[in-house]
Amino acid sequence: MIDPKILPRVLFPVGDYAKTRVRQMAKKLSLPNAVRPASRGLCFVGQVDFSRFLRQYFKPKAGQIVDSRSRILGEHQGAFFYTIGQRQGLKLPGGHHYVVRKDIKRNLLVVSKNEKDLFQKEFLVEKINWFSQPKKFPFPAGVKIRFRQPDLPAVISKSEDSPSFVVKLKKPTKAIAPGQFAVFYRGQELLGGGVIFE
Repeated sequence: MIDPKILPRVLFPVGDYAKTRVRQMAKKLSLPNAVRPASRGLCFVGQVDFSRFLRQYFKPKAGQIVDSRSRILGEHQGAFFYTIGQRQGLKLPGGHHYVVRKDIKRNLLVVSKNEKDLFQKEFLVEKINWFSQPKKFPFPAGVKIRFRQPDLPAVISKSEDSPSFVVKLKKPTKAIAPGQFAVFYRGQELLGGGVIFE
């Protein structure tokens, strides 16, 4: 989300080095993080239980777990403690269920036993920060919705009834989570990115 106007003045001192080379340089300089294990989660949190971490900032707030027909299946401790695609920690009878949608305003978790319900082909993106905005819409682009994910072929168009943009994927993908970022590429060129809305 950096302002494109200041990008020409930003320096990336290790930007041209592979991680292995950076670790070698750090070791030579006796930096304490030279041998620190790589992080796959939130870098500033470390290896902790995310639910416990979030409980420092959010109080538990009981809510209902429902299926797609709004049938009540159980109770949860706060919709913000769960992620789209999560299947552990729901404590529901009858086998695994997946979180397919969260309604934060109503504090509802919508779940399904069918993993296919996690897949979707279209979503909205808002608050886009453009580095190279296409002159014509719709336009084809590669889209990433997760770190280190291969580009997903898509067509991006302007929404007719809102300031959002519609992303239509060539193939459905799993667990698209509102609040996460979608980033648009043309080959290696970063076009821009914004927040997944729904």
